[in-house]
Amino acid sequence: MTTPTGSLEPNALVHNRYRVVRQIGRGGMGAVYEAVDTRLGNTVALKQTLVRGVQFDDAFAREARLLSSLRHAALPVVSDYFAEGESHFLVMQFIPGSDFGSLLAERTAPFGFAEVRGWADTLLDALDYLHTQNPPIIHRDLKPQNLKLTPRGEIVLLDFGLAKGGDLAQAGSVSLYGYTPQYAPLEQIKGTGTDPRSDLYSLGATLYALLANQSPVNALERASAVLQNQPDPLQPLHLLNPQVPTPVSRLISHCMALNPDERPPSAAAARAELAAAVRTGSAGASTAGMETIVQSAPPVTVAATPRMASPPAFTPGGPPPPPSVTRRPSMLVPAMVIGVAVVLCAVIGGASALLLRGAITTGTSTMATAIGEFDPTAFAIPSIVVPSITIPDVNATVDAVQTEIAIATGPFIQPSVESGTSFGTVVLQFGQEGTSDGFLNDPRAIAVGPDGAIYVADYSPGRVQRFSAEGTFERSWVLPDERPILAMTADREGLVYVTQNFAISVFDGATGELVRTITDANGDGFEEMITLGDGTLLGVPWGNDGDLVQLNARGEEINRISAIIANADADGSPSALAADGMGQIYVLDADAQVVYLFSSSGTFRDKFSTPSAWAFSQMAMDGQGRIYVTNFPKGISVFAPDGQLVGMIDVPGVAQDLVFDRENYLYVSTNAKQILKIAVAGQ
Repeated sequence: MTTPTGSLEPNALVHNRYRVVRQIGRGGMGAVYEAVDTRLGNTVALKQTLVRGVQFDDAFAREARLLSSLRHAALPVVSDYFAEGESHFLVMQFIPGSDFGSLLAERTAPFGFAEVRGWADTLLDALDYLHTQNPPIIHRDLKPQNLKLTPRGEIVLLDFGLAKGGDLAQAGSVSLYGYTPQYAPLEQIKGTGTDPRSDLYSLGATLYALLANQSPVNALERASAVLQNQPDPLQPLHLLNPQVPTPVSRLISHCMALNPDERPPSAAAARAELAAAVRTGSAGASTAGMETIVQSAPPVTVAATPRMASPPAFTPGGPPPPPSVTRRPSMLVPAMVIGVAVVLCAVIGGASALLLRGAITTGTSTMATAIGEFDPTAFAIPSIVVPSITIPDVNATVDAVQTEIAIATGPFIQPSVESGTSFGTVVLQFGQEGTSDGFLNDPRAIAVGPDGAIYVADYSPGRVQRFSAEGTFERSWVLPDERPILAMTADREGLVYVTQNFAISVFDGATGELVRTITDANGDGFEEMITLGDGTLLGVPWGNDGDLVQLNARGEEINRISAIIANADADGSPSALAADGMGQIYVLDADAQVVYLFSSSGTFRDKFSTPSAWAFSQMAMDGQGRIYVTNFPKGISVFAPDGQLVGMIDVPGVAQDLVFDRENYLYVSTNAKQILKIAVAGQ
């Protein structure tokens, strides 16, 4: 028996053999259950995946046969595979114990180095075993939640939902499941292909979390910092935990290199390097005081509000060369967090360090991982006056502290300032760093409802917040799946469409209630989605060959343009969309740094270059037909309908998304945790 969501209820008999005891985990693509094999009488883990279709059936069958051949002490044994109803099932050895995500959430200090060293050796041996199979098996989702600690103290690597044989993990391959940003290497996030060294990055990030008791800075943030000539925000592990020998800290940093060529060449090589590092390092370092280790924030340089700069000089043809890979910008610390730290320091002295650590350390839980670590390095913020507030008890949680501050200060709204070269004026600016309601953690997607409400989505984990037209927090909701939010749009009926790589979740913007879920004809989600003037939706399906799909509000496909950029006799795929009221479609190929103009039927009409575009550039159009494209490292370029550059808008940080409302105001989300409402010139 199943629920409406496809979940199995306790006591359900599956495949006339496996009786469900309880659900022990759930993700966006299915669930894992503890079950009893009624034929043999032993306990098993039953993994259900809610995907069917000829392509998926064949892929799962190959995966099951591959996994069933594996035999290693740190890997569960796969004993059966079958498809039933709308689901695929893997039957695996049941591993008792707790996953490390749950264990980390319960701890106040790192794990001991000696035990982590032993686990690392075991996992490197397991990875060496997987990577030397024919074809090599790459796990692609190694993280604390996929590691279990048995009652006997043994570590086991779980969840091969992402695992692919070497022939399936080439450049351009798309995972059915996604990834976890803090533990994913840059090449996996970018989609350029994974290899065994990708697992070494994830293992290094996992060991970092176990030994620091906090998630590492994600690869996108680190790459963006390096591209901006800033220090890598990933702090060396031995500076956070003196129990870790410096050679081991260097090895973990080596594994977490952004460029795969700078990582150890194999798991076997990393294992040998670990043994050598332990021999040469102070493995017996004292553990005294480990229960009260506090990460101190580096000095913060406070500068004036950034002045308008000329558009950066870019060489057409792509972003800067390796080793860094151009992706998302670094996350900057906003003014209110620093202001709060100053107030707390003045009142309760050294206790502020503990609160600051709490503010940047996010707990993890089974099947979900929080994001939002940040690096308080030099940054530019305007000077502000923090009003007096009632200081909460230092033992209060970070969310409680943030909520009390939000109530006491209200939204952080700055006076109107000029934006760019007289091309726009900021009429509303709000945003404070934080993870609780009303604060911004990683604001990527932004949308504006017909009533003027402003919707802001954190990239990951999937939280959507609704703010009033004046920037006051009203409500929030969290998506049931932890995969990143890729895009968001609102229609004229007040529905909010939140896009992930496997589906679009449609919410009532006023209440936050889920209305429906939409997928494209292939059962996938969308990379990009906009609302057209007639109320229909136009999107780029996830992982396809460059198609555009038009949907009605119910999610039914009403038009599809295949490989649209090929109609312009060019190679590439859409990364951002815009449309005017006359049926013309603008398509940005950020890799080629070109905007293409097509008719509503896909006929190519024109193109122009956007030399400052990058892999995450977004695009919008105002009521006069001008096209706005976000740049890297800063600013928004404004183009006339004929493609001529007519102006720039400067914003704090890097613009991550932008959208116009019905009154032709431009709304921008930035990596400085700021939301801007801009009156553009000539409106």
